[in-house]
Amino acid sequence: MSSNILEEIISSLNELNGMQQLNFELLEQLNVACEYFLKNYPHLPNTEKLAGLLSKALALFEEIRSKPPSDEFLQHKKSDNNFSELGTRKSII
Repeated sequence: MSSNILEEIISSLNELNGMQQLNFELLEQLNVACEYFLKNYPHLPNTEKLAGLLSKALALFEEIRSKPPSDEFLQHKKSDNNFSELGTRKSII
């Protein structure tokens, strides 16, 4: 029974990791698009707000990316086979 729960947790974490990666890729593309628009169309409305939101999102990205897996998590794992992908982080920017 606990094996099924563990498998569900691992599956959910892998799904979250995939969603996080997709969000980072979307953020990267949004950053490129915003740089283009701000350079070529400096009089767009709400440019300061857009730049501020993008800056916050990029800062959050850097904070998340820089955090290694916690020691507590690593000490509780039972098998490398079950957790081999959870400690990896991909860099896209």
